[in-house]
Amino acid sequence: MSHLRGRMHQEAVRQANLSPAEVEQFNLEQIVEAPAEREDPKVEAAKERGKSHRKRCKKIRQRMTVKAAEFETGYKPNVTDGANKRSMNRSINTIGSITNQASQGLSPAVSSQLDRILNELSRLLNKGAKGDLDIFQSVGGFAVLGKLLALGQDGNCSLPVKSMIICCNLWQIACRGANGSNNCQYVILSNRLVPVIDLLNAKLSNIDIKEDVLPSEPLCTALMQLVAVVLKNAPSGCPASRIQDIVSFSVCVGVVEQLAKCCLSVRGPVHDMPNTCSFLLAALEFLAALADHAPEDSDATHLVSTLLATELLGCVSMLYGLLLPPDSTPRVDGQRPPTLPKPCLDLASVTFRLMKRVAELDIEKFQVALGAEGISLQFRHIAGHLLWCCATPALPKCQRGKDADVDDGDADAESAYRDLLHQVVMVTGYFAVENNDNQILEDFRNSESGRQHRLVKLLS
Repeated sequence: MSHLRGRMHQEAVRQANLSPAEVEQFNLEQIVEAPAEREDPKVEAAKERGKSHRKRCKKIRQRMTVKAAEFETGYKPNVTDGANKRSMNRSINTIGSITNQASQGLSPAVSSQLDRILNELSRLLNKGAKGDLDIFQSVGGFAVLGKLLALGQDGNCSLPVKSMIICCNLWQIACRGANGSNNCQYVILSNRLVPVIDLLNAKLSNIDIKEDVLPSEPLCTALMQLVAVVLKNAPSGCPASRIQDIVSFSVCVGVVEQLAKCCLSVRGPVHDMPNTCSFLLAALEFLAALADHAPEDSDATHLVSTLLATELLGCVSMLYGLLLPPDSTPRVDGQRPPTLPKPCLDLASVTFRLMKRVAELDIEKFQVALGAEGISLQFRHIAGHLLWCCATPALPKCQRGKDADVDDGDADAESAYRDLLHQVVMVTGYFAVENNDNQILEDFRNSESGRQHRLVKLLS
């Protein structure tokens, strides 16, 4: 039905110069049943894309293994002494022993011991001392954590999900902040992220996508947060080719396609579902981190082509369902905009940040994907709604005097609204710049009410 509202059909109607009755008959003639023996072109394209990606994945994995072996052969860890080195070394060795026993099954007592050690290391590293972070890497902390997560794919292993989530949180702490950037580089160059991405893909494949069941998998959330932290905090001196290998591997192994299915399954508000919000936010942050490291001169990682083939991962449709569900109240002139729930604000911000990065990577393909029938209408409604909300956010900022105390929550909310407003303006500009068709779309009329909701007018 979206075809009847599209540019091509509307242009055909104008050229035919039909009466209102003839237009209805003409519209009905354009609606035909798809042949039962013919497969959906999108499904067929996804299958072909999957075959191509699987072939590339094997080559990328082999290349990464060779490069990691070369790095490990010549790598000499920094010899750092500290008050916590002995206890940290003992804890890592204990985790290694437990990992070796995991294939035989872990007793409740051993599982509790593992969680206790992981939590103790998290508390120790959370202090952020550079010496402790370097010691953790030099005593084999990341190697042990990688083996621990690799057990998550072993069907014979009884490693609890809780333990793997704690493991992911510890990994993030060891790579976070300025002092953790060296650890990020080591993790990338030594291929420690491969078992993380493999486990993520395996767990995403097991998520049952249903209309009445929203995606929510705590372990997947932790794994995506882990990869995003490492990629975001990688130092500028880290070889770009090695980071791009991780981006390519994430695409070809199937993670991006799986996340597209999860985002497309969201058709309504989720701000009151914390686990689902955390999952979606982690997914978008993960993809934004991948996009930040994709090369701008070519699509060597195949990330951009995969994102565009999946309608920008379905994030526009997802955001439309979050912000403008069917039962939402229509906008009325003079009405004060609603306050966006914080989860919606966070999801909208990272979605527009991802779209902005995709536009920077390939603006022509971005404009084609976002200008397609159906998705362009959703985008324009989303942009108009967010411009309305962010330009005059429902916050008590106007009622404060110069000497009034500023609540931290209000200040953070104002900053979030302002940042989102900037992102929406930039993406709207990318959508229309030097593209006549999309510029025409930005000046659209609501035929039911007779009012104009022009993005250009809202931007002004």
